[in-house]
Amino acid sequence: MKKTFHLIKSRFYQDFFANFQGDTSETLCLGCDGLCETSRGFSTTVFLLPGELTFLQEAGIHPEHLLDPIITAHGLIYCWSPAATCAYLQQNRCLLGKAPGIKPVECAIYPLIFKRNKEEEFGICPICQHRTAFINDGFISRAKKAVATYLLPHLDEVWLRYRNDLNFTINEDCYHQLKKEKAGRPMTIAEFKTCATSIQP
Repeated sequence: MKKTFHLIKSRFYQDFFANFQGDTSETLCLGCDGLCETSRGFSTTVFLLPGELTFLQEAGIHPEHLLDPIITAHGLIYCWSPAATCAYLQQNRCLLGKAPGIKPVECAIYPLIFKRNKEEEFGICPICQHRTAFINDGFISRAKKAVATYLLPHLDEVWLRYRNDLNFTINEDCYHQLKKEKAGRPMTIAEFKTCATSIQP
């Protein structure tokens, strides 16, 4: 029998966003040059959690055209298109998360990222120039608490291992060339890794 990822039910995503909606103040990023969202030749990667696509669709968000599937032995992992080509990014601000107060979980918790080590399930993205502001504001601790409470207990351990292995920035030119070559077919983990840059979160 083929192994597949355990999907998180929509009600757990609903609980998460009912209690945490990310940076809605628009002040923490004030003055930032948008390094994480604008093209500098590389992008941080955003992946949908298992079952998240179904939840987004039920919420009226249809990002299928922005998703690139990566095939694994346990099913597909969906990578959100690099921010520089994300249709929801307008004038360096994300239009998702306003109405309704929902966006991909990894976007909502940024600059908190899934990065497992011996002590922690999370890390902080090193290319975010306002990391200290997010820490001082309490955003990071609130994001950790929300994920740990509503999502982490249901998050597939195997998916987390894949996510940890894919925790790198990508070269956008390489990535778009790979997409063109794949012509709509899922890419492999090995192919995706060829687009990794030397800048590691």
